[in-house]
Amino acid sequence: MSRTSLRSSLQVFTVLALMGLCATRGEAGSLQWLTSYEKAQKQAVAESKPILAMFTASWCGPCKRMKSTTLSDAGVESALAEHFVPVMIDTDENRSVTRKFGISAMPTILVIHPVTEATQSVRGFQSKGEFLAFLNRNKQSVQLASGSKPASEATSPIQQVNQQQADNGTLLTPFCLVSIVEDGKLEDGLQEFSTTYEGLTVRFGSASKRERFLEKPDAYWPQLQGNCPVSLKDTGERVRGEARWAVEYDGQLFFCQTRENALKFVKKPTSYLAEEVKVGLKKQAATPGASAVN
Repeated sequence: MSRTSLRSSLQVFTVLALMGLCATRGEAGSLQWLTSYEKAQKQAVAESKPILAMFTASWCGPCKRMKSTTLSDAGVESALAEHFVPVMIDTDENRSVTRKFGISAMPTILVIHPVTEATQSVRGFQSKGEFLAFLNRNKQSVQLASGSKPASEATSPIQQVNQQQADNGTLLTPFCLVSIVEDGKLEDGLQEFSTTYEGLTVRFGSASKRERFLEKPDAYWPQLQGNCPVSLKDTGERVRGEARWAVEYDGQLFFCQTRENALKFVKKPTSYLAEEVKVGLKKQAATPGASAVN
């Protein structure tokens, strides 16, 4: 994960996305398309879906053709509505977003993870079959920290608690750190691919991923031992953050406890990385009886 995946603007996710979202109807069929990337990002986090962004322009002939054919198809609209938050980005009117994702030709279509902003892309006119194939390949590929996995595969909160209790409170997260950092996905860690690091149990999706972690653990390990930086600064308590509310800042990974805390952190990251926060963590670690909450 690089700093560029969470730019200095640090636009993120919030439950408040459910309020004040004005869905603007686009030009394609009956599907409601947003026209603001920021609003799409917030809605995607709230709904635990990836963003489907189409970069277009009023003068783009292939874009117009795709809107009037492929994007107006009922099957395509259904797939978009079910699995994505669609947003239509006019490259002339939204130059900052266009530059952010390095768009140089239209149409360019991105599937974007709303937190890490990891992307999958396709360029040029897409027929119905080509576009549906692209959607099917990527509807679950940008899962992770913002949201949940498909219902059939997701680990329920009860299962997560049971997993943590089974590890006597020492499990950092039920999910594979390597998959979080490298792929932007929430992949279940398997007990047979476990290791212990910094006094915490860590599970991985495969033996090779465990080996990559052991070769360079600092590249995958969350800061503050996985404790939420916002809770630590605001309340002085160590509270274990969650992988689904992971935030990357300046090449470092942080686990926040809640969506609200993640939003706070993203708005003012430096205030939650002040030296007193780190000192507070060290002091608590030295206090008898102090323990992280899982």
